[in-house]
Amino acid sequence: MTRVLEPLLELFRKLDNELSNGRKMRMLVDWLDRFPGVRATRLVHFDNPGSDKASDFSFLIPSRQVPLFPKEPAVLNGKSPIPQNIFPVEYQKDVTLYYPLASANGDLAGAILLKCVSPRKFLAQNQLPLGFLASKAQDISCLGRLQRQVRSLRGNRDDADLFTPAMLGRLMNMLSIPMYVTNGNGDFLSVNDVFLHTFGYERIEDLNGKGQFFADEDQWSEGIAQILHGRSGVINVHVRTGRGDTRVVQNASTIIGRNTLGVLFDVSDFVRLNEDLQETLENHRMVNEKLQATTSVLQKTQATAMKSLAALAEYRDLETGKHLHRISEYNAALAAEVYRFQPFKFNISDEYIDDMHLSSMLHDIGKVGVPDGILLKEGALTPSEWTVMKKHTIWGWNILNEAEQELGKQSFLTLSSRIALHHHERWDGTGYPHGLSGSEIPLSARITAIADVYDALTSKRPYKEPWLHEQAFSEILAAREKHFDPVLVDLAVGIQDTFRDVRRKYPE
Repeated sequence: MTRVLEPLLELFRKLDNELSNGRKMRMLVDWLDRFPGVRATRLVHFDNPGSDKASDFSFLIPSRQVPLFPKEPAVLNGKSPIPQNIFPVEYQKDVTLYYPLASANGDLAGAILLKCVSPRKFLAQNQLPLGFLASKAQDISCLGRLQRQVRSLRGNRDDADLFTPAMLGRLMNMLSIPMYVTNGNGDFLSVNDVFLHTFGYERIEDLNGKGQFFADEDQWSEGIAQILHGRSGVINVHVRTGRGDTRVVQNASTIIGRNTLGVLFDVSDFVRLNEDLQETLENHRMVNEKLQATTSVLQKTQATAMKSLAALAEYRDLETGKHLHRISEYNAALAAEVYRFQPFKFNISDEYIDDMHLSSMLHDIGKVGVPDGILLKEGALTPSEWTVMKKHTIWGWNILNEAEQELGKQSFLTLSSRIALHHHERWDGTGYPHGLSGSEIPLSARITAIADVYDALTSKRPYKEPWLHEQAFSEILAAREKHFDPVLVDLAVGIQDTFRDVRRKYPE
């Protein structure tokens, strides 16, 4: 709902700043036309023919047809009293979502008509914004009609002539909306019956006798002063009703002679909704801040747990912590290239880069289960010893998977367990422990395979000297489509300078 109301508030601000009622209606219709699921929007007004100009989006229907239309929102079929030619030909056979415009006294004044996807579902999901839009459309229509009537009554008369009892009565009874006239001191000279009914007063004497109908006189006076400079204007003010409560109204006024002619539109519900929305947004912001703080602590906890687990393997292996740092950096750099180019049928998120950086620390955690005689042997391993060594992938999986089950599915150890199990698989299916091939091997393990081999080749071992960077990448290129994913090899070649820099940053 927040996603709808925020743009709605922005629309209302633009409408209030627009002087032309015609452009206001056009803005409202255009906004609805862009609303998700809406195909076309039209407005109809029930009035006497010739009382207003029709347009390509706004149509007049004679007031005698009002009884044919429902007073509540509805979905109308092709047999409805709506003229077929209101909508383009391609939409004429579709059902129409009908949302009525009600005047201040409850009479039907018009309607918003929508051609949209799944009208009943659309109505159920958007009752609130449609209600506000309908109210705003009716306010704009009433204000425009008032301005036309004032121009009609004025003709060639002076402003003062308009306020004869006869003229004043004709004007204020033309529209069923709350209207008033005040003098320069703010005293009410006249109000219509709709005004009294809307705000809970029996007679005009109650307004002047009790005083302070406008709860903030200074605010109202400042607004009127602004209107004096522009001859007309719209301001929001608080008023006290005869029922003892306070309402927020939009006061549309014009200065005629020495008096003020005003129309009041009750916008209390919209203002309250706006305030509730702002409060909700503020609560969301506070919750998000707390969530981010909690997430930060959780991420640090996860990183500490992984580093602690990785240290177990370090204590038993001849490799150092620098090896783990390098593997993490290689993996993050290569994952970033995958994110940048998205070369696979599936896409990865930017979070995957950080996950790869952290999770790869545990790729050899299973070596804690390998006997010292095999793990620390300086010479070549016998076939039986090699069989035991290969089991470190399964042991690593078992360690991490058991911990993962304790935490729940898809924990922060999920990626680590996959890497530990599959980082010795080969693209051509000749790797271990399961002989997976091609895309059967998880992407995380395919990335780690390149990083692990590069680091092994460029590191000193009891049985060999470190290879040069160029030699290591030549070997990786030679194993393209055999040991390694060819797409990942091509990406790694593109950032091989990064691999070299990481190697230098974390030397033996």
